[in-house]
Amino acid sequence: MLFAALSPEIHLKSRPVRARFARMTRNHVAAVLEPGTQVDEVGRGRLRIVGGDDRAEEVARVFGVARVEEVEEVELPDLERGVARLAAAARPMVEGRTFAVRCKRSGSHPWRSPDLERALGAVLLPSSAGVDLTDPEVTVRVRVVDDRAYLVTREWSGAGGLPLGSQGKALVLLSGGYDSAVAAWRLMRRGVAVEFVHFSLACAQRDQALAVAHRLWTRWGRSMDGRVHVVDFGPVREALIGGVAPRYRQVVLKERMLKAGGWMARELDIPAVATGESIGQVSSQTFTHLAGLDALSEVPVLRPLLAFDKEEIVAEARRIGAAELAERAGEACDLSEGHRVETSVPAHVIARIASRLGDDSLQAALASWRIHHLSEWVPWSEGRARAA
Repeated sequence: MLFAALSPEIHLKSRPVRARFARMTRNHVAAVLEPGTQVDEVGRGRLRIVGGDDRAEEVARVFGVARVEEVEEVELPDLERGVARLAAAARPMVEGRTFAVRCKRSGSHPWRSPDLERALGAVLLPSSAGVDLTDPEVTVRVRVVDDRAYLVTREWSGAGGLPLGSQGKALVLLSGGYDSAVAAWRLMRRGVAVEFVHFSLACAQRDQALAVAHRLWTRWGRSMDGRVHVVDFGPVREALIGGVAPRYRQVVLKERMLKAGGWMARELDIPAVATGESIGQVSSQTFTHLAGLDALSEVPVLRPLLAFDKEEIVAEARRIGAAELAERAGEACDLSEGHRVETSVPAHVIARIASRLGDDSLQAALASWRIHHLSEWVPWSEGRARAA
């Protein structure tokens, strides 16, 4: 049997919101388990999972879950017999190691939690290396609910955050590298469901981005409708090379991506786009350029990694399981052809250059819009053309 503790942040919400978030988290947990697994809310902020013991790590990756515990259930008709049964189960855990006993209790009992802690500790002491209440090697955790005791045999730290979808949805511009993958995960952890869009400048990069999206969805987002929108940005690339000086191409390319992303977000009824940009990382991400691109965007632009440095981003990618794929990403967005690039082009200049290009190349690119459903995706699949 498993118990999942909800994120402490959920407890800070009003009663109606707390109930809704708990229900959403329960549904997300059920979605990653086999059909027939029982998931119930028991007490405030706890889920009991019967039949999903082999899926504890997957439950721990559900946003809104702070901790997952594997427990052994013990009948507790009275303190003496309950302690004997708990000791039989806990003795292998403390053998040759220092330990402490911690008990939490709900229900009516003729004894207190410290009474059980002392009694169980006394029985376990001969098998251990001694009691250490300050820094034990093992903490024997017991939760008592009425006439049942639950001994924690293993535990996992959870993803925390807010339940996926509780804060709406964003369209994430996904390159296939570290930054956009971590940005998507950061939004998901804050309760924002995501769809992805990849503006393809090279065929190999398309499947790279799809593989990263699939990894994020498989590990962290299987309870959401995983979709990746792929747009061949070749027409835009040709227009930039033919009509824009090399020093301006990088920032104007980003303006073109945000404009196309904004159009797509509106069609999909998604209120915002998101990127993996951070201040000063490359020429199109200087503070001046980010501010200018924001001013020109037709929808809000979310940047979860705005103040992260590259080392922090790569470390987070490793932690969430995206680094192995993201490190294979190649550079497909450099259109400068080796020339010096501008780092402080004001918004009105970006807008003037983009207006000279017109939107024909954007329209041509969007005509290639294809949709990949991550639950069905396999490498090199073509996806489905978006209905006109």
